[in-house]
Amino acid sequence: GLELRGGLDVMLGGTSGLGLLVGASYQLTPFTAPLHLGAVIEVGVNFLFTGPQDAGFVGRLSAILSWAPIEHFSIEVSLPELGYLSNGPGAVTFGASARVGYRF
Repeated sequence: GLELRGGLDVMLGGTSGLGLLVGASYQLTPFTAPLHLGAVIEVGVNFLFTGPQDAGFVGRLSAILSWAPIEHFSIEVSLPELGYLSNGPGAVTFGASARVGYRF
């Protein structure tokens, strides 16, 4: 079903930073196992600590696979993931991400 989301992203690598995001996900459960398939859209603000060292807009849209091995805990993979960052000169991203989440 429909799920409202809020998240905190920690970015490490060539550019490090912190992102605060809100969004929504719609997932179906076509299996007997606790696997869910769907789509997710998120928007928020991104703070970079290296590189341009500024704040900017971040937006992401992706397909998602979510596994809930125990109640309230989930492991998610987004592939493919299309994103936009407005920090510095800005960037369009295409890739994948993995997340761990707690539902309450």
